[in-house]
Order: sequence, then structure tokens, then C-alpha cells
Amino acid sequence: MTTLRINLPDSLHKKAEELASNGQMSINQLITTALAEKHDEL
Repeated sequence: MTTLRINLPDSLHKKAEELASNGQMSINQLITTALAEKHDEL
């Protein structure tokens, strides 16, 4: 597995925290899922 460090604006980080919490997952899982879904769309 690869580690990726990204810089997010505070507002986007807060939104990611909220979405992850609502989905009962980590921010890492949220971003991984979002990227996989986007990949499937292409």
C-alpha cells in the first residue's frame, strides 16, 4: 500500500471529517471509496 500526503483547505478537511463520520468510516476509507467510484465512471 502506498502512503499519499495531501494538503486540503480547512473547509474541505472539515467536510471530509463530517462525511466520514456520517458514513462510519475513516477519512482514508472515504477518499479511497470516492476515488474508486470516480475511476469506475471513467
